[in-house]
Amino acid sequence: AELFAERARQFRGWGIPRGVIERVRARIDDAWRDGAGGWTTEWVREGEAAERAGRSLLASACYGAAKFPSLVTAARREAYARQLACYLAAARGFPCAFERRELAVPY
Repeated sequence: AELFAERARQFRGWGIPRGVIERVRARIDDAWRDGAGGWTTEWVREGEAAERAGRSLLASACYGAAKFPSLVTAARREAYARQLACYLAAARGFPCAFERRELAVPY
């Protein structure tokens, strides 16, 4: 509950509708567990629904919420990959052009 209170405004700023946020909030009962009721799983479900509806930018935002706050699990890394793919799909309809560059950064 505290995490949602803290992040709902941020997610709204990303373009996630209030209704989607509330729907996900009602299903999540654990921020760290993978599986039903877990943060990543429930946000991914919303991302998949948006993707099926052809709403790539919304799907990207939902997958971004799914990977929040860090890429510490395989499920969150997968959500990040899906976020990027959906964003690139949505970008084809943007009224501007951009070039994506990937850099390898040692860590």
